[in-house]
Parts: sequence; structure tokens; C-alpha cells
Amino acid sequence: MGNEFIELQDNLIDYFEDVENKMLCDFIDVFVYGNGTQDTKVSKFSDKFLTDNGLVNAYINAMHDINNPKQYFYVVV
Repeated sequence: MGNEFIELQDNLIDYFEDVENKMLCDFIDVFVYGNGTQDTKVSKFSDKFLTDNGLVNAYINAMHDINNPKQYFYVVV
């Protein structure tokens, strides 16, 4: 597992190597924290990142699960 983590870290560092700090911070706000953005550059960059890494469906599913958590216990009235 350690080698896979290092490989992932190296890939992310390479991907974001030429990205400006502000863009990276704005991307993190959108991608990690789920904050919206009005900046079309950030939106396009986020879309490109998801598409380039084959993560579009995974991200959509993750956002769906966050916004619609599964209910394991139901209250019957």
C-alpha cells in the first residue's frame, strides 16, 4: 500500500506542477470541500482533472452519497 500511495502522490505532484497557487487553492475548495465556484477557469480545470484521470463517475457518485446519505435506520410512526 505504501508504494501505491507514493505513486499517487508523485502523479498528483506532476499533474499540478505548473498550476498557480491560487488555482490550486480554488480547485481544492471545489474538489475536496465541495464548495461551488463562479470562476469558469476553476470549473474547466476541475472538469479537465476529473476527465484526465477517469474520475467523472466516481466524483458524481461520491457527491451523490455525500448529499444523500443512506438511511440504515428508519423511524416508524
